[in-house]
Amino acid sequence: NGLQAVNLGSATDEGRGLALLPNDDVVVVGDNDADFVAVRLRAADGQPDLTFDGDGQAVVDLGGIDGLRAIALMPNGRILVVGDTGGNDL
Repeated sequence: NGLQAVNLGSATDEGRGLALLPNDDVVVVGDNDADFVAVRLRAADGQPDLTFDGDGQAVVDLGGIDGLRAIALMPNGRILVVGDTGGNDL
């Protein structure tokens, strides 16, 4: 039906961006109540790609209340995210 719900780990998840990978998989990024979260979804069926950090999602805890703001794909295939933690821009 073209819809896919993505759980980032809290009741107040916020999606902040997405990127289309060269193989047509999608990386969705956002934050839960405290951390950055990235989820890679398979192009074939929209389900989490379990080869991505073992469970389909990577969580980054910078030690504060982290707010993710943007995503970019690097030429080497790495995913770059930027944001702030506890009101301090990174």
